[in-house]
Amino acid sequence: MRPARLARFRSPGRCHTGVSLLLSREDVRQHACLSRAGYNLLVGALLSTLAALPLCLDISGRAWGSLPSAMYFAVLAAAGLLLTAINRRRVDKMLIPPPSPCRCRVRSLWAAIVVVCVLLSAPLTAFGQERHLALLWLLGTGSGYFVWGRRSGMPAFNTLALVLFAGAAVVLCLSYALDSSTAAVAGLALWLACAAVGMAWCGISINRRYLWP
Repeated sequence: MRPARLARFRSPGRCHTGVSLLLSREDVRQHACLSRAGYNLLVGALLSTLAALPLCLDISGRAWGSLPSAMYFAVLAAAGLLLTAINRRRVDKMLIPPPSPCRCRVRSLWAAIVVVCVLLSAPLTAFGQERHLALLWLLGTGSGYFVWGRRSGMPAFNTLALVLFAGAAVVLCLSYALDSSTAAVAGLALWLACAAVGMAWCGISINRRYLWP
């Protein structure tokens, strides 16, 4: 990697996603955010699979009540935070020396995407267009991974973005082939399924290329 680009990428105390060249194995292993991305994506794949369970039951006519669903997703959120912390310690033990602490700009990217999707979800729900919620979130998360892949120099993120965009095309077709309520639930389930498959592949790919022997 060019020295100027590398210096910008590793500026003290901060993590940047703004590099256009492909990263080497050592670059990723010395970067706190990217070195943990593979394991965090595997956690995301697991949680997405588990989150799709209530939606699949709803489609089959065995929907859970509001309280059990809320408790279930609260447990998933807590498990995600716990597994992320475990991943941080696991990767730090794998890498000698461990990555230096830093502030990662990719969090700002994802925070902006989530805020925009939430703000756009409100009017869709208010006007009875729930069938398009999954399409919105597929395009939002796909765009996030596409930008992250282009700016981080890790092509696995671009592949994950393509999986999500393909899922968006399928959801768009389903939204007009099914009735509104069924299309909304099926679309969200498909969004989680695409995310689970894409994140599992992406996480394994990153770990095999940059972390595992």
